Amino acid sequence: MQEIELRFQIPPEQRRPLLLWLKSAGSLRSERLQAAYFDTPARDLAAAGFALRLRREGRCWVQTLKGEASDGMTRPEHNVALGQSAAMPALDVARHAGHPAGDVLLARVSELGGEAALHCLFRTDIRRHSVLLTQGDSVLELALDEGRLVADAEAGQREIPVLELEIELKSGSPGALLQLARDFVSTHGLWLEHRSKALRGDLLARAQPAAPPALASAAPWRRGSSAQQALKQLLQAALEPLLGNASQIASGSHAPEHLHQLRVGLLRLMVGLQLLQGLPAKDGWPQEQELRALRAAAQALRRSLSAARDADVQSQTPWQALLDAAWRATGLSDDDAADTADIADGGPRRSAAELLRSFEAQALMLDLLALLSGAGGSRTDSVPHPGSGGALRRSCQARLARWQDALQGSGKHITGLAAEERHRLRQRLRRLRYALEQTAELLPGAQADAQAQGLKPLHQQLGELNDLEQALQQARQQAAQQRRLQAAFALGYLQPEHALRLQQADASWRRWRKRSRR
Repeated sequence: MQEIELRFQIPPEQRRPLLLWLKSAGSLRSERLQAAYFDTPARDLAAAGFALRLRREGRCWVQTLKGEASDGMTRPEHNVALGQSAAMPALDVARHAGHPAGDVLLARVSELGGEAALHCLFRTDIRRHSVLLTQGDSVLELALDEGRLVADAEAGQREIPVLELEIELKSGSPGALLQLARDFVSTHGLWLEHRSKALRGDLLARAQPAAPPALASAAPWRRGSSAQQALKQLLQAALEPLLGNASQIASGSHAPEHLHQLRVGLLRLMVGLQLLQGLPAKDGWPQEQELRALRAAAQALRRSLSAARDADVQSQTPWQALLDAAWRATGLSDDDAADTADIADGGPRRSAAELLRSFEAQALMLDLLALLSGAGGSRTDSVPHPGSGGALRRSCQARLARWQDALQGSGKHITGLAAEERHRLRQRLRRLRYALEQTAELLPGAQADAQAQGLKPLHQQLGELNDLEQALQQARQQAAQQRRLQAAFALGYLQPEHALRLQQADASWRRWRKRSRR
């Protein structure tokens, strides 16, 4: 059995309007769902992508195994009805024998020492209000879940509230599910919750405020891949860095690395889409404007998150702690001290959580899922056309050559460039770096190695230089607009550091430029 569903968080003020909508849509069913989730203390099943639970649905118990969703919506699920019982039945993983995911589970549990290694880590107590809805040829189940996740601890129970909407496709096209989801996002302000109840319950049991950041690493296209296969691989690689990190940030609890990895994931997606633009149209290949629109939306979201990311960077830069210590050592005080955010720059900024809950951000996530699922006529899993792998390789080589030539034309030195010009140079270097990582298996080894060698450290040096220049600009604004003594001190402290790093970056630039010249 394959479960195709999406899960959304509901703003508290939208609970009643959404419940009224469900009541008006059809015969509303309400039931209490109580479940216990099992894993090892080391979370070995979760690490393997499994969620294993016993759940009481009304008067009946069901044992359920779920696997991972490779496309963000479709995940393997196996249910075993256990009949009515006042007490919770004993867990028995052998009930899933014969199911593909169940056989993998059984093997893993055996490696862990058997069923005795599994324990109930947390529980759920949910009131579910559900209704079936027909949309054209598709049947969807909408379920509003409200309740709590509960974990036992030495100091007593810990719990967090649950208020979410699940939309499951019972039959028909994923496009119907995605269109309904878009409507609810627009009218009720819902946002995607990529984190399962199992993951959130596990975090609660471990008293962890957030899941680890999903890393946006390179997923190189394989040699001989068609354009359709390359697009599918690109979109799959973007799922966790985008949806996983976005869900964690939207929850209101995240680390700076979640935002960083989200922005890196957006950029890797943008670079990959740009590499795929302009390929010959084939059956099942998305329209050119579809790829351009997805890239433009990713770029817009990334830019909107820049202010929040810049604030994180400035607070974490290695020189900030040294600067603060040096200022304290002076023994001086700044009577006119004010927070940097007080400088008039167009009004208050929206938080990263607010931005990711917005319709624009959610529409981007849904478009990503739609393209990956093949909704709207775009089939990323279609049969490759003969020679399509060669077309992809030639197109990438030509585009990379243009990008490299543009970089070579930036000049022998970067010391004479304005800060804005160095920032644009850094952006082009970063684009080339990610493109080379994406196409590493498509290009001749010597060509890729010559271009990539030294590119990552140079990109990092320019990034640190850009952070320093932002700090200097901030200090100049404060010194000029507010006459802050501390800002003037920062200028004197940071300028020599900036000059040193500029010379180091210039030397690295000249070495890379010479080595990568074609």
